[in-house]
Amino acid sequence: MCTVTFWPNTNGYRLGMNRDEKHARPKASPPEVRRAGTRAAIWPMDPAGGTWVGLNDAGAAFALVNWYSVPSLPLPAPITRGLVVTRLLAVGDPDEAVVEVSRLPLESLQPFRLAGIFPDARTVVEWRWNGARLERLELPWSPCQWISSGLDEPIAQRIRGATFGQRSKDPDAGSADWL
Repeated sequence: MCTVTFWPNTNGYRLGMNRDEKHARPKASPPEVRRAGTRAAIWPMDPAGGTWVGLNDAGAAFALVNWYSVPSLPLPAPITRGLVVTRLLAVGDPDEAVVEVSRLPLESLQPFRLAGIFPDARTVVEWRWNGARLERLELPWSPCQWISSGLDEPIAQRIRGATFGQRSKDPDAGSADWL
């Protein structure tokens, strides 16, 4: 189960994410500064070469969760969804991101939801790839969360969403410790 939490504040935003650590999944390396195109970026590295979350020197962040509510597809030559974030970390604004997402080899990727955070534009964009169609949603610059679960995604979303709603009223909501 993965959960991404976005919380904007007066100085920018906080973004937290946990990764589904299945016992069979190899451990990833810790976050490290790397190059993404012409940008400096920081992200953890999956042994397959991709990542699920990262932040670049423009302040743009990307986080990807698998979309288990949409059935997996038999793909002739599947590639890891982890390469999506590393490609997107080369861009700094929503317009560049739209272009880069349009260049993704979607026909070789299993379903996913991708969050893009753009502080200069105060914009949050979510892309949803269901295996047949790519949808782009503009979200308000306000707290939000993305949740995935291979066990029962609708239930996980309902329970974690309710907890997020309750905890969002805490006096320390949005702080690093709260996140």
